[in-house]
Amino acid sequence: MSTAFKPGDWVVYVPGHANGGLLHPDCERGTVTSIRAGNVFVRYGAELYAKATSAEDLVGAEEYYAALRSSKRQRQPSNGQGFRTYLGDGLYADFDGTNIVLSAENGICAHDTVYLETCVFAAFKRWHAARIAPLFQQVEG
Repeated sequence: MSTAFKPGDWVVYVPGHANGGLLHPDCERGTVTSIRAGNVFVRYGAELYAKATSAEDLVGAEEYYAALRSSKRQRQPSNGQGFRTYLGDGLYADFDGTNIVLSAENGICAHDTVYLETCVFAAFKRWHAARIAPLFQQVEG
């Protein structure tokens, strides 16, 4: 695992029980906020405060995405059909074997890409059910 991090770097925490498995479900994504006293301070997910994390337990984005690409090659459906689907308004949905991948495209290339872990997608569905669906029920009712 890498030890050369700087503030602003996107990293993944790999807990000891994951045995170096970058795709383990307990891995957490975060952003380096500072480095002090031999610790890398990382703000994970939507947390307000950074946590001191050993650099030995972190990997950078490049190493993480290389693992995802390798995993994706191994997890392709046996019938050769991928999950990529056009949703409309330049938005595509895909599945990389671990995350739901949403990409905004202009017909030539992707401008923005979002990787939704299954727990984040579940939170999105709960938000939609609680906040958005009732608005449509009021209009239709």
